[in-house]
Amino acid sequence: MLNNLSLRKKILLLIGGTITVLLILSAFYFVSHISNLSRASVESEAKSYLKTEKLNIEGFFSQYGRVVETFVTNPHLVEWFANWSERGADYQNSQGYNTINQDFIRISGSDSNILSAFLPQRILALISKKMSVPHNTMAQSTLRINAVGGKTH
Repeated sequence: MLNNLSLRKKILLLIGGTITVLLILSAFYFVSHISNLSRASVESEAKSYLKTEKLNIEGFFSQYGRVVETFVTNPHLVEWFANWSERGADYQNSQGYNTINQDFIRISGSDSNILSAFLPQRILALISKKMSVPHNTMAQSTLRINAVGGKTH
């Protein structure tokens, strides 16, 4: 087949074929290079976004961890739990309840993320450690005060 072609056509075919092969190889290289750059850019943006969200979440839990610390170190709350030792007792009529209730209402009223405040057994154990009072002398039930809209439930 190449025997019938003139020298000029053979040279054009050789140069054209070489250019075609070089263009195809360079196209593969550039497409691969651009895809690697794009992948690196997307991964970098994703990592940056995740880092930002991680910091936001850590800040959120740090902020609301301080709310728990506020409850645990509140002298009114500590004293009230030290004196409240009867399981199932009517705590609403006990002395100091209104002060604690107002603390719950104030804290939950100032932040739309806090809808309910309660003290589980582990928090009671922390309070008893801070007071050096055996945990079993405190009431064994969980006090739950929901302060929503200034009302307790």
